[in-house]
Amino acid sequence: MPASKFREMAIARRMEKVYTKDEILELYLNLAPYGGNLEGVGAASRFYFGKDPAALSPGEIALLVFDLRHARAREIAERFAIDGNPLPADAEAGAAAQ
Repeated sequence: MPASKFREMAIARRMEKVYTKDEILELYLNLAPYGGNLEGVGAASRFYFGKDPAALSPGEIALLVFDLRHARAREIAERFAIDGNPLPADAEAGAAAQ
């Protein structure tokens, strides 16, 4: 195992002694890079979808969780954010509800 992995494990163990799992997840979500100057899920949701994370649909959340650094996810998010169309999952849910 590379030395960097041992270092990461040591840091993770120290963090778990100080923070709860929920706090660690919150720190990650607030600091995770989403490409370019975007840092954190809040910045990413406002940039890609024009709204706060609490207002995101399940499909939009899925794109952020998938990791918008992946080119395909970013392309889909940008296309739907620009066009103002619902995401595919949201469109299917809307059709099923009718």
